[in-house]
Amino acid sequence: MFFQPLKFALKSSNLHLNSFKSFRPFTNFTYSSSFFQKKSNFLTNSLHCLGGLLTIDIFYTLYSDKFYNKHQLIKTVTKGVQPEINILPLHYILRPEITEELKKIFKKPFSEYYVIYGDHGIGKTTLIKTILKEIDQGVIYVDIPTNLNKLNEAFEKAFNFKFHGFILTKYILQKIFNKNFEFKFFNWIKSLEILEESAEIYKKKYNKPLIIIYNNADRLVTEDLKILSTFQSRAISNAKIEKYISIFVCNNNNTLKKLSSLYKHYHYYQSIEEIDNLNKEESMNYLVNKRGINITDAENLYELVGGHIMNLKNIADKFLFIKESFKEIDNILYNL
Repeated sequence: MFFQPLKFALKSSNLHLNSFKSFRPFTNFTYSSSFFQKKSNFLTNSLHCLGGLLTIDIFYTLYSDKFYNKHQLIKTVTKGVQPEINILPLHYILRPEITEELKKIFKKPFSEYYVIYGDHGIGKTTLIKTILKEIDQGVIYVDIPTNLNKLNEAFEKAFNFKFHGFILTKYILQKIFNKNFEFKFFNWIKSLEILEESAEIYKKKYNKPLIIIYNNADRLVTEDLKILSTFQSRAISNAKIEKYISIFVCNNNNTLKKLSSLYKHYHYYQSIEEIDNLNKEESMNYLVNKRGINITDAENLYELVGGHIMNLKNIADKFLFIKESFKEIDNILYNL
């Protein structure tokens, strides 16, 4: 009687063990392991494939950097640049003396960089673009944008081609993030490096330096002056060996002072050309021959506004089209 409960307990325990042995889990572990293995293999193969494509993309970028970009830039400079002149013939004023001085810079520069400055609206850009129309090759014209984040695009426009680099990488990142995602391998420093390498090739081929014009150079002036300093230091180093000659075109004395103060010990590598207002002869030629105003009225108008081109144009417009008398124009002057 004492052992009876134990036998019952063993029987009961065996019953539970048998029940456990007969239990089959709902999940098939063999199938699950195989499924995840396939997933893992697919992911590994995809990563290998992506890595291979990215490697090809990098090699393509290096090829583009070493050969294509420089070849395209040489092609652009050899062909010559023809920047658009956005001015009506009526308002174009011949300035033979200044034009001849600028031509000397473009055609036979010395081992220095140049600063061309003058008041805004005085006609610097128009003069330079007009001279460039007469030069066959060897000049690059970069219009510095107001937004310096777009400086690289300004170089692309000047070089007349799009930089090649990381095409596939950009596509993948655009797909992952969004279509507006911008991945910029090239920046403006890279543009300067391509310029230097291309200038070296150009000089060996044509035995003369490239000329690069930075119009609106005032926009390179930032609070810490790092961008302006970089452009200027490269201008000096490349002028020394006559690899390429830089020309900074700016509107005010402030930029000129900063350019002169950054590298004081290298001031002898800097040449300054000022474009001043029209003299009386040039102003009278514009008012009388271009605008058809009689000599007496033209002299009076010149006395009112001087030789600033934009002021002369504005007051000539008001004189001719608003039909104001001379005394009334004197009052209008303050609204220019």
